[in-house]
Amino acid sequence: MLKKLVVTLVVALLVVLVVSAATLTRHSAIEITQWLLPPDWTLHQLTDLSLGWRGGSLRRLAAAVPQGELVAEEVQWQWQVRMNFQQPVTLVSLSSRRAEWLSSQGSASKVPRGDKTTEAGIRLDDFRQSSWWPAVASSSVTIEELQLGMADEQLLVRMAQPVTFERGAVAAQIGDISVDLDWSWQSQNEWAGSVALTGPQSAQLRWRLSALENAFAVTGDLSVPDLSVSSSRIEVGVFPFTGTPTGTPLLTAQAGARLPLPEPLSDRHVAVEMMAVVSEMGGGSATVTASRLESAFTEERLAAHLEVKWDGALGEADITLPHGEVYLRDIDLGESRINEFRTAVTGSLDPASGILSAETTETQIVLTGADWAADVRSSGLSVTASAEQQSISGSLQIESQVASRSFPGIDVVASASAMGDTVRAELTGFAPWGSLGELRAHYIEGQPPRFEAHVDSALWDWPSLQSTLSTSIPELADIEIASLSLSLDASGEWREQGVFANLSGQAREGYFSTAGLGVAGLKVAPFGMRVAGNEVAPVAPIEFSLDAVNTGVTLADLNGTLGKDDQGWLLIHADGRALGGELVIDQFRDFSSDGPLGTVYLNNIDLAAVVDIAGTEGVNIQGRATAALPLVWQNGMVLIDAGTLRGTPGFLQYQPSVDPAAIDQRVSAVAAALSNLRFEQLNANITLDQSGMLFLQTSVLGNNPDYENGRQVKLNLTLENNLLSLLKSLQTIESVNLWVTRKFEQQH
Repeated sequence: MLKKLVVTLVVALLVVLVVSAATLTRHSAIEITQWLLPPDWTLHQLTDLSLGWRGGSLRRLAAAVPQGELVAEEVQWQWQVRMNFQQPVTLVSLSSRRAEWLSSQGSASKVPRGDKTTEAGIRLDDFRQSSWWPAVASSSVTIEELQLGMADEQLLVRMAQPVTFERGAVAAQIGDISVDLDWSWQSQNEWAGSVALTGPQSAQLRWRLSALENAFAVTGDLSVPDLSVSSSRIEVGVFPFTGTPTGTPLLTAQAGARLPLPEPLSDRHVAVEMMAVVSEMGGGSATVTASRLESAFTEERLAAHLEVKWDGALGEADITLPHGEVYLRDIDLGESRINEFRTAVTGSLDPASGILSAETTETQIVLTGADWAADVRSSGLSVTASAEQQSISGSLQIESQVASRSFPGIDVVASASAMGDTVRAELTGFAPWGSLGELRAHYIEGQPPRFEAHVDSALWDWPSLQSTLSTSIPELADIEIASLSLSLDASGEWREQGVFANLSGQAREGYFSTAGLGVAGLKVAPFGMRVAGNEVAPVAPIEFSLDAVNTGVTLADLNGTLGKDDQGWLLIHADGRALGGELVIDQFRDFSSDGPLGTVYLNNIDLAAVVDIAGTEGVNIQGRATAALPLVWQNGMVLIDAGTLRGTPGFLQYQPSVDPAAIDQRVSAVAAALSNLRFEQLNANITLDQSGMLFLQTSVLGNNPDYENGRQVKLNLTLENNLLSLLKSLQTIESVNLWVTRKFEQQH
């Protein structure tokens, strides 16, 4: 940019020499100046021009060239030429209140490869042999202050004193970045100097320039304290003049540096070597090689080889990474750690489109946290990046461990993209037992991340799931799932307080069993739920149905409605069939705290079915009854508190296997009364305590035609049995699993 400004001003100064004759003609200065300008130059404005032997000034200059426009105000200059070239000569002294360069967006046109004008390349005649060179070499230039406007930035250039060919110092500032350049003559054809950069990044280059017969050699040491680059050696050879032997490049450069890796790898350094060659036609190539990694772990490795090739017009360039390899370990991430990271990568960059493409092979990342670990592997990842968008896609294999429990490996097909302040990701997971579903995430900077997920277990291999997970989660060994088709959709966002989401789904074909519980034909109607942090609540009551439930006692055709209130989950209502009668449950609480659960009602049940379950020998009963069983949850057990049973008229026959008379006279009398009892009333109070003992305080009123001439008798009996032992005998895992299996096979 500064070069264009200087060239433009020099041309303007030459034009001024012609303009001085404008006063002798009938044409204006600006008209005469326009005659002498190149065809693609346009002079829009030239005002208040003055010209003398020692200098001149102008108020305003506005010119347009193919590369942009220049506007200068309040420009003053002076020059002085002396015939004795051994003395310093003030050739140009320039000051400007304001100058602005507006660059055009057009790019330079390509030069055809076959054009004869390119045969000499871009080499120059040796200007040191020109007659005007001594004047230039012995001149001095002063810029008191030059301001150049570039888009939203301002370039400010100052000189503390006039600069000469032998020595000088120039300071420039753009925004918060300052550049200081100084040089001085050291010996015959040799100069030394430095360039210092200060601002958000600081750097300093100490250089030495040697002018050879037909070339220039530059060596230097670069220091970048902010990057911990204490010293980097730079060597450049420039062969700019015509007459250079054929095959000699226009420029050669090589550099070496010891660079730190970024956080969290700042304790590691990599040695980088760079070599570049530019031909006389402008084409060339460069290589950057990283071959040595300095680390506390000797087995770590970082190796890469970058190749760059371009043509003379810079219209075509190839940038490739034929091979890159990384192996790192023990990287501290704060709350987690990368124990191991390894990958190999190849890639390329298309400068015309600005698109970077990369492929990885055999990538592995081992991560650990406070109570978890993950081993992530990939056989290949693809990365594409440009200034507008970046994306990555590929497959991953993940094995994890949480709280000393190892989980089976899963496969994930993943893709992610970023455009501006928006990031999107899609994941599809697969486990040994089937598809884990899909997850889509969407993040906009400054907003909570949003997500959508879908899970469907219709095609899961449930036996495989149980056998695979039971080794990691022993509790699952007690669950036998024959079938369960669960469909679940979720959408929401992650906030600082937790996950906030809406869930919808349904379930069908549920056949499973646990220790002592079998479920057949579970169905859950389409439902909706809201998740807010740790709170989960249904949008509306959830309806479900069961073909049958077996806990030792079989419940059939169970239909119910679940809901939630301020106290927790609630079985609002359920009804079904049990013991040959009807089962009804209303307002049944969950098991989250000790206290009353609710009351179970058994209407018109068959007493014979009750006796069959109890396995009481020698008892034959006919009749029906209604029971109300208030249930209480206490210390992890279900208790019955003051339950009641009321029977309808029926008959009872009791034939003990042992002669009651041999036991006790009273027992014999009771047995005789019950041998053929027609009862009119049958009442019982029911209690189940924490030991599992079921107590029935029974009152029976009736008559036995075979006992004491059929007179009416009333018996008060207290019966007890260990209900837990009875149920366990009825609900062994094997029998319940077999029951579920048969139910499943009947439906399929």
